[in-house]
Amino acid sequence: MQSKLAIVVLLFKKEISDSKTLSTLLASNLNFQNCKLTVWNNGPDELSNKNLEPFILKGFEVEVIETIENESLAKIYNRFINTNVAQKYIVLDDDTQLNDSYLGDAFSLDESQVGIPLILFNGKVEGPKINYKVVQSTSDECKNNDDILAIGSGLVIGCEVAEALKSVYKDVFDSKFYLYGVDTTFCYRLNGLKQNKNLKLLSGLNHSLSRLESEPEAITAFRAKERGYDVGLQWRYYSPFYKSIYRLLRLALINLQRFAGLKKGPLDIHFVLKAYCLGRHYRITK
Repeated sequence: MQSKLAIVVLLFKKEISDSKTLSTLLASNLNFQNCKLTVWNNGPDELSNKNLEPFILKGFEVEVIETIENESLAKIYNRFINTNVAQKYIVLDDDTQLNDSYLGDAFSLDESQVGIPLILFNGKVEGPKINYKVVQSTSDECKNNDDILAIGSGLVIGCEVAEALKSVYKDVFDSKFYLYGVDTTFCYRLNGLKQNKNLKLLSGLNHSLSRLESEPEAITAFRAKERGYDVGLQWRYYSPFYKSIYRLLRLALINLQRFAGLKKGPLDIHFVLKAYCLGRHYRITK
């Protein structure tokens, strides 16, 4: 039977009770009859408590999936969409503060639409972007030829859009990307359909953004490596060759200035070049 809404909440280093996303979903006053909730634990440890009875009482059909090896986000999202029959799909991380305005907007979408929530950090709208400008209101509109960029958590994908993406790209999300770039390349694919008039901006969600927060050096180094691979793969697969070469040369110059102590730069050319030349993420072996 087709669900009205299929929701996946992706956990990492969290128990079910520690997830802000699941806690705020449980606090909703909406009716979730004929809705499916998948709690996907992506490691590194198995869940100690898999009790989802409170969500069943709210009307959800529920399941728990565990991939404790920290599987690719793109593969998880594709598997979730391919194995669930639903009118609409929502992908969520584990630290998004949901609200009934957003969930009500998601319910109201039809199968030919994509819903993208406004993302707020410390009360300020940080995304999404239409034609590289941050939107300021849910009343902003997107035309077919406009370009949208958004973070992944909170995306609502109508089943007709999912099928349209699969007919062109075989999968909804690009499995060449592992952690970073999964949401960005989804937007590139969506933009390529030239049907963005069917995109609807949804009520805002409060969300943490790593680029705006201070983090330990080890995590910063990890993010720099992931960002380098993300950019290298984007340049290889989603950018004309001449633009990619120009960007690589420009990045090489910035890195030389950085090594000389003349300039700071977020991208390490070593990771960007490796991703660009090999054409794959370092955790994808084939």
